[in-house]
Amino acid sequence: MKKLLSILLLSVASIMTINAQGVLGVKGGLSHAGILVENPDGGLIPGFVGGVTYDLPINEKLTFGVELLYSQQGVYKNSNIPLQFPSELTGLPETLNYSASGETHIRLNYVNVPIVLKYGFGENGNFKLFGGGQVGFLVNNKKTWKGDVTLTGAESGNDYMPVFSEILTASGLPTSNDDMQSIADQQDFKKVDFAFVIGASYDFANTPLSLDFRANYGMVDINNSGDINSNDNTSDDWMKNMSLQLTLKYSIFAL
Repeated sequence: MKKLLSILLLSVASIMTINAQGVLGVKGGLSHAGILVENPDGGLIPGFVGGVTYDLPINEKLTFGVELLYSQQGVYKNSNIPLQFPSELTGLPETLNYSASGETHIRLNYVNVPIVLKYGFGENGNFKLFGGGQVGFLVNNKKTWKGDVTLTGAESGNDYMPVFSEILTASGLPTSNDDMQSIADQQDFKKVDFAFVIGASYDFANTPLSLDFRANYGMVDINNSGDINSNDNTSDDWMKNMSLQLTLKYSIFAL
């Protein structure tokens, strides 16, 4: 990855020596992000993406683009642990139903630096296809558990958690929402990410506005915790960022 970053930086330095005038702009919009995992059980979450852009024409068709973007990414993961404890095991006159059910919302905030090459189509080259890569730097992250942990009688509906919480804890089972939040907080992420970028843009005629749609696909595993559910930090459970972004750009001035 260090070699890839060096190549990207060298490419930027080489293209910036081209004797041409680039255009500085600002952009902002919406993203729909997720994290690809080995055993998916969750979904995408919405967020904001925005920052500054710089486009440098190479010739009539090709344009070099570099951006500095703040990007809200992440995912939500479903959790469902249903268990039953029969009366023969508990000594109670009814079966006990245990459940830890809900969602863990993970918010990852990045500063991303996409570097892309754009190819224009049409008489004026207003429609562009582009591709490249980006390096991302994790600014902060937040994990939030939303759900309930219960132990109730199958017939009476009585709450038995206060009676059996110590036994469940000794067995390694969470007994409260605080326990589930603690499990979520154990997840850690690597500070640097690399991703492929592919997309399309359209420059509106006679205006400084352009519309950009792109997909980012992570190239590296961002999991820095192993498998937190099995306490195995040597696990091969991988995680890769992905996102879809729709933004509107406003070109400010030539630079």
